[in-house]
Amino acid sequence: MIARLGGSPVWDRGVVLVQLAMAITLGATSMRQIALLAHHEPLFGAPPSDSTVRRALEPIGADGLLRKRLARARARVRRHV
Repeated sequence: MIARLGGSPVWDRGVVLVQLAMAITLGATSMRQIALLAHHEPLFGAPPSDSTVRRALEPIGADGLLRKRLARARARVRRHV
């Protein structure tokens, strides 16, 4: 969960990452384009903001090895799609 200062978690990191994956499938090329999901709100709920996506990705980007593995996984998915 991504917590606010002085508050309870608002976004589950897994939900944010799944929504980001859906946005990429719809053609998103940046975190800001998470808004592509806005027209799917009745089905998937409101999309997170781009700053929420950035906070969800911060722990992944902290380690170079994880970043390389994530890049390889993205490349495999893009080739498949």
